Amino acid sequence: MKINIDELSPVKKTLRVEIPPEVVRKEFSHAYADLNRRVRLPGFRPGKAPRAMLQQRYAKQIEEEIVRKLIPDYYQRAVEEAGLRPVELPSIDQVQIQEGAPLIFAATVEVKPPIQLGNYRGLTLPTTTVMVTDVEVEEAIGRVQERFAQLEAHPADHPVATPDFVVLDMTGTVDGQPLPGSEIKGELFEIGKGILRAKLEEAVIGQRAGNRVEVRLTLGEEVPPDARGKEALFVIVIQAVKRKILPLVDEDLAKDAGAESLAALRTRLRGELERHRKKEAEATQKQALVKQLVTQHQFTVPQSLVDRELGRIFGRVRQHTTEAGSHEEPTPEELQKFRTAYEPLATERVKGTLLLEAVGADAGVTVSDEEVDAELRTLATEMKLPPEQLKRLLVKQEGSLEPVRRKLLEDKALELVLSHATVKAA
Repeated sequence: MKINIDELSPVKKTLRVEIPPEVVRKEFSHAYADLNRRVRLPGFRPGKAPRAMLQQRYAKQIEEEIVRKLIPDYYQRAVEEAGLRPVELPSIDQVQIQEGAPLIFAATVEVKPPIQLGNYRGLTLPTTTVMVTDVEVEEAIGRVQERFAQLEAHPADHPVATPDFVVLDMTGTVDGQPLPGSEIKGELFEIGKGILRAKLEEAVIGQRAGNRVEVRLTLGEEVPPDARGKEALFVIVIQAVKRKILPLVDEDLAKDAGAESLAALRTRLRGELERHRKKEAEATQKQALVKQLVTQHQFTVPQSLVDRELGRIFGRVRQHTTEAGSHEEPTPEELQKFRTAYEPLATERVKGTLLLEAVGADAGVTVSDEEVDAELRTLATEMKLPPEQLKRLLVKQEGSLEPVRRKLLEDKALELVLSHATVKAA
């Protein structure tokens, strides 16, 4: 096999590969022998058809079969021999195939860039102070009160006000027809939280249990396109008006929360807040270290990796906007605006990932199968899925469990950089 490499950029190569003629000749022989056993030609016994007649009828098909069989195998061999690390599937062109001659093809592919690592041990970080105040502990106590709060009915003549809770039935119609998704029955809402549309909430305030109110409002993007801009009639029946009763901050509350005493509850909450703050501070430090690494190393990144990261960012942004009520597909102009806004972030993230991979390789960081399994169990618990189901889902989506292993390698590499960082006063 002969290989020539054209360097289109530090991260884009074209491999020009020649598969030896004897290999090609052998494949032609096998292909035609197999074809002769499979096809039936008039006047010839099975397996006895002349080669020339088979070539006349099936030459193109045989060439395509040989190309499909040989090119993937020899492409992989060429990549390994050249020491390249592709980040995408290759673009194959300039294929030349002829029996008795080398099979020639060109494969253009983006690869991971060569990275000359600088000093990643001894990076500097500003001092971080983790502190939890008494006020924050009392706020946490307040959240415990909320967990054990109960609702009780107001007197029948009590008018709805903020922050009451109301139990509502509601139906909506447009042009006399039911509005899909508008019917609710016995739903509980807290007034003042902005869950109901402002005009609906305004109509409910001041009403009493048992009252019926009608509200007309113009529909917006929260409904299908054919209903937007139309006026809808909402009929609301107030079934009940309730108020929240918070428990006293006393020993009983502490016991309900699983603590031996109120003092023990405060100690536990302070510890939880401190652990959370420390975790946040460490995450901020790690982000700062990656940023330092990126700043200190200049190299070209494969555009395909940047595009892949942009796709992940877009997916998260899209999910957020969909949850917020916008279901419109973005226009080409909006997509371009998104790329302009987020491509620098995507590029920085890709650089950070490649640098951590290089650090891991330089430091001999490894991840065992047991660690991958432990991570899968943790992820499965968070996602409330059986571990085997999560494993099948990841293999289906990613093709393997390698993304999990790579993420663990990155985390270990970053922990290593953090453990050797120097903390200095800001």
